[in-house]
Amino acid sequence: RRELQDGDSVPSKLDYDAIIILGGPMNVYEEDKYPFLKDEDKLIKEAIKMEIPTLGICLGAQLIAKAAGARVTKNIVKQTHQKEIGWYKVNLTDEGKNDPMFKGLGESFDVFQWHGDTLKQDESIPSGIQLRACGICCGFDYLLCAAFMNKKLRIIPLLTFIYLVGIFFFFLYSFTQIDLNLTLSTSHLLYAIQQFFQRIGYFQRPLSTFLYISIVLLLYTLYFILYTIAKKNRLGNKNLWTLIGITAGLLFLSYPAFSYDLFNYLFDARIVTLYQENPYIHKALDYPQDPWILFMRWTHRTYPYGPGWLAMTVPLSFIGFQKFVMTLYLFKALMVGSYLASIVAIKRIMQVINPSHTLAGIILFALNPLVLTEALISGHNDIVMIALGLWSVYFLIIKRYWWSIVLLLISISIKFATVFLFPAFVNSFWHYKSREKINWEYVVLISLAGMMVSVVAATFRTQFQPWYLLYILPFASLLVHRPAVVISTIIISIAGSLQYIPFLYTGNWDPPIPTILNAIMVGGVLISLLVVVFQRRFIVK
Repeated sequence: RRELQDGDSVPSKLDYDAIIILGGPMNVYEEDKYPFLKDEDKLIKEAIKMEIPTLGICLGAQLIAKAAGARVTKNIVKQTHQKEIGWYKVNLTDEGKNDPMFKGLGESFDVFQWHGDTLKQDESIPSGIQLRACGICCGFDYLLCAAFMNKKLRIIPLLTFIYLVGIFFFFLYSFTQIDLNLTLSTSHLLYAIQQFFQRIGYFQRPLSTFLYISIVLLLYTLYFILYTIAKKNRLGNKNLWTLIGITAGLLFLSYPAFSYDLFNYLFDARIVTLYQENPYIHKALDYPQDPWILFMRWTHRTYPYGPGWLAMTVPLSFIGFQKFVMTLYLFKALMVGSYLASIVAIKRIMQVINPSHTLAGIILFALNPLVLTEALISGHNDIVMIALGLWSVYFLIIKRYWWSIVLLLISISIKFATVFLFPAFVNSFWHYKSREKINWEYVVLISLAGMMVSVVAATFRTQFQPWYLLYILPFASLLVHRPAVVISTIIISIAGSLQYIPFLYTGNWDPPIPTILNAIMVGGVLISLLVVVFQRRFIVK
């Protein structure tokens, strides 16, 4: 036992099985007034480096957080504007409930406290530091810390590296699907590389299918592991955003491998910018001399989207100067930006309705291999529509109603599907008018249900497409604390990714492939239901 405030020196050698750091009347940033805090900070940093189990209580928790890189500041809790001085409730987190150290205390208990400082919850808790409990004076942006335990996971850098290797191979694999009528570059070297990938995709289909299955299986495995780590608060905010940023950057450069829709977006805007015609009246087949026709599909249809999408894409077509590759990547930049905007919206919403599960919610959407396929590789405009829909929900939650309505209307003007968010908005406005407290989790549930109806409606109108799942996956990620939602999200996403295997193997969508695809999707839904039922019964027992 060392009493540093009484003049005891810090140990010169850390030959301890564990370290407990207690409280005190000083603040962590008062090192000039209390010089021993500097020595204590060095000791804690060394303990973290040596991976010695370290428990901090009160000031001790803040000292550990500071030593690990957190930002400790004066408490500015919006709801209370007060310090925790006296007897207050302490609530255990999920990690605290499972920690034998707190066994028998219950989920919450009275503790004498003397808190005046805080740290930012979602950004300042570093990777490897677990929050075990917190006081009741918590806003959604800030929280008063009661206990930390250092538990560094050295495996995280390895998992991150393997995940990014998987993303890199997914990026490379996309070029196996380059249309045989399309030449991306006139460079002899690049054309030779393009032909190498095309030979795999078109003339070595069993190998191509094996590579796709291997890459997707690897990504789903790492997706689940990283989600589990984030669920336990062992994945840092910085690590996650690094993963997301590198993933988005690599897949931005990928070829739109699994759909020709992006080419149709380009040509629809080209009808306006090059031919000065109305795409609602004219179709691609009306311009048979156009060289882009050679590598397109669905050339017989007129413009199927709303005016909002045309307003977004026509400027990109102008900026692209009718250069195919330049215009292609301008459109892909819009998709990547919408993907990132969706993630930020999910983060903002989670900070309001379920702050302790923010990172897990982000991962459930952002690293989902199906989301990466449909939003970043194939570049479907559904991601733009859903990004605006998510932000409209966020502004609804923070009571910026005009922004909320405007963004929802713009979202609907792209592809109409988000019209099914209206019931959630009506419910919120009704409660607001009645001056009743709004249950935002219930609003998210209504939104999820509405978008599920949208998927069903789109399926009956044509046929099911994997990118329709972009309608529901963002809202499912907001309910990450519900095991049934997480299980269904992962299993149905896997079923969506499997939809491409028959085409990759055979090179066509002819019968009986449509029947096989329906069986895969129905099977995915049934399996998820069975797993959810089994999981609930297991918990009850």
